[in-house]
Amino acid sequence: MSNSGSGILYGVDFSVIGEDGAAYAAIEPSGTLAGNEINTPIAYQTSKDGGVKFKVPRGNYKVVLERKFNGKVAESFACTLVAQ
Repeated sequence: MSNSGSGILYGVDFSVIGEDGAAYAAIEPSGTLAGNEINTPIAYQTSKDGGVKFKVPRGNYKVVLERKFNGKVAESFACTLVAQ
């Protein structure tokens, strides 16, 4: 979940996509991304951390983060990652 700051909560999807189009799932989510705190309220104007690890072969990848509201992408961010 991602809080917009105005009380709207968004779902967050993340993926790692290889040059060949293969998508890799997270193997080790932690913190808020682990899902253990989904129904736990977060105090106003505070943030909580979470992390995620992927196991991929060497190569170039695209990392995509999407904020979703009502099942539709509200905001998207992508960057390139090189696994060595």
